[in-house]
Amino acid sequence: MSKGIIALIALTSAVVWYFVSREAMESSKDINWQKLMLLLLAGSVTTLIINILLFRNLSIF
Repeated sequence: MSKGIIALIALTSAVVWYFVSREAMESSKDINWQKLMLLLLAGSVTTLIINILLFRNLSIF
């Protein structure tokens, strides 16, 4: 997979985690829990994709 696609996924992941942190800093009354859970899921999936792609590009063996 090209480095440009990995960079794009990494940038998307960073943006998602930024919005997760902003949503989590609100008071507990104001938190939109569905939005927070969706952002957490999206952040976790993009982080997992990045890890898989980076480990596949390692040339250990």
